Amino acid sequence: MDQSLKHAEAVRSDMRSCIRLHSGGPKADRHSSRRTNTVSLALRACKIVWRLHQTRAVLHFATRRLESVELEVVKRQAKLKAARGGKLLTMSRCLARKD
Repeated sequence: MDQSLKHAEAVRSDMRSCIRLHSGGPKADRHSSRRTNTVSLALRACKIVWRLHQTRAVLHFATRRLESVELEVVKRQAKLKAARGGKLLTMSRCLARKD
């Protein structure tokens, strides 16, 4: 049991460092292209950790993290489109596509 706890902590630590490494930094919020790239980079990081540990927890953590990042990107794109004169229908469609 102690061994599995150590392994779980190692997985958690690797995932944190991978996400931190590929987070894009504070400028990512202002540059949508860099924010979008974060999704693919985070996915790549998750795949690396998956190869290292091969546990279900990694996939669960990775998908939850990526969903939140992708949803942020979609919301931002929809908001920008609405600001440029787009319709709310487009925004709801955009958000519905992620769900």
